[in-house]
Amino acid sequence: MKRKNNLSDNLRAVQKARHVTQAEFARMLDMPKSTLQTVMDSGNTTLDTLINIAANLNVSLDELVFGAEQSGRQWLVEAMIHSVSWFTQQPAERQKLLCYHLNSLLDILTCEEVLEILDTVHDVRRKCGGDL
Repeated sequence: MKRKNNLSDNLRAVQKARHVTQAEFARMLDMPKSTLQTVMDSGNTTLDTLINIAANLNVSLDELVFGAEQSGRQWLVEAMIHSVSWFTQQPAERQKLLCYHLNSLLDILTCEEVLEILDTVHDVRRKCGGDL
């Protein structure tokens, strides 16, 4: 059974979940914007570039390339955590508990619902000057 290359879709989902421009996303991935744009347009790249992207997103190559949209759960959890600046200041046990509950939420919400929530959080943070 041939698996579908979802690299472009997965990268777009991560970029959207993190609410960053393509230039900001390229910096996060430690690569030129033009390279990222080519990868996102074609879904193809060199193995070295693919390894770099996977390492910077902390996902396996298999998940990055062949994972379906639902496999973006980890990226959505990371985006939610990234949106909450106080998370890193919490004790390790509380961080673990928060991750558990975020994953539980993702079990009952669709990816579209989670992205809507993240959009709302992003808008509220912007209106509050980032103090959320």
